[in-house]
Amino acid sequence: MKKRGHSAENSRAPSKKRAKLGMQARLDTFFDAPPTKLCLTQSNATLLTEEQQKIENIRGSTSRPSVIDVDEDDIDLKPILLDLPPESKGKEVLRQLPSKETKSLEFNPLDIDPVNYLPHEQPWLQNGAPYGFLAHCLSILSQTRSRIAIVNTLTNCLQTIIIKHPGSLLASLYLLSNSLAPAYAPVELGLGPSNISRAIQNISGVTPAVLKRLYNTLGDPGDVAMSAKSNLRTLVPHLPLTISDVYNSLRGIAHLKGQGAAKQKQKVVEKLLISAHGEEIRYLTRTLCQNIRVGAVRTSILTALARAVVLCHASTNISDLNMDLQVPFSLLSKVQSSSLDAKTKAMEPARAKLNAVYANAEALVKRVFVKHPNFDDIASAILDFGLPDLEERVPLTIGQTCTSYTRTLLLSY
Repeated sequence: MKKRGHSAENSRAPSKKRAKLGMQARLDTFFDAPPTKLCLTQSNATLLTEEQQKIENIRGSTSRPSVIDVDEDDIDLKPILLDLPPESKGKEVLRQLPSKETKSLEFNPLDIDPVNYLPHEQPWLQNGAPYGFLAHCLSILSQTRSRIAIVNTLTNCLQTIIIKHPGSLLASLYLLSNSLAPAYAPVELGLGPSNISRAIQNISGVTPAVLKRLYNTLGDPGDVAMSAKSNLRTLVPHLPLTISDVYNSLRGIAHLKGQGAAKQKQKVVEKLLISAHGEEIRYLTRTLCQNIRVGAVRTSILTALARAVVLCHASTNISDLNMDLQVPFSLLSKVQSSSLDAKTKAMEPARAKLNAVYANAEALVKRVFVKHPNFDDIASAILDFGLPDLEERVPLTIGQTCTSYTRTLLLSY
């Protein structure tokens, strides 16, 4: 059967396509092709100026990070008007300058004799004690088993915090002792391995299989988190963590209860891990797991606290000093200039006097802690009144020592 032919009247004229101005480039060519290939006609050749050419060259030379994170809720973005080159005058460009505090601080060694240690030379932050300083202390503690080195490191750490930012002393004591509250207080972090692993996956972009492989290889959650976050780059620099911020965040996690608390805890953990850098990631993750894996026990912390207070409260006025618990600057200067006799192995008299004051201070702090095991009251009394009035300011309290004393007896058997 033959097809019926269409008449001229019934047949429609074919639709005409819209005329193009030359050859129109596709969208992907704006990102892949060089700028010169985009303009194929003379009319479009004037679209690219010299300034746009420079911008495209700079954009093509920058490297693309694997993961980019922008958290504008936690960072106060203050745009700053930059000084532009002469060829781009008249065009205002707003950019975010990274703060000087975002750079990692390089701390001095802490495992030296506390008498020869200079706490004022440690780099610091304007808004508080940096958490990187505490991570630096924990890193030194994990690399030694010497009891003398451990006590010296803790003493130097605590006297630096007392001198530079006394408000961070309480948080430092709790973080060093791997706790958030006194032993008798029912305060638990309440974070499981699944919450921590999901937080690491979300901030680093690694898959659960890769995370499990890292854990099987390294065997430590802190090392796994540090390895997983090694390739992470953020578009906006985060402010450095402080000791008080970390402690307050952990306390906030412990008080989250009810429906949706797990997601809120995970969100807080993610913010902490994103802001952490270097060794902070390792020891922050270990703190979240409640296992910092350093050789600093509570007895060493109390010993270091007593010695740090003795060194920080040294004075030039000998008449007002309690010579059993305080030392003058003249005695410290003699100890600094003296040395151990290599022949007789005898200790210098100045060093012997300092060790006697150390022993009295340590006995006092330990005795007060046994009667009143609460760092909140002990740290407040030490900062306000010092060691001579510590036993009067922090007396025995019924109801607080029972749990700690019972636990000590059970562990001793």
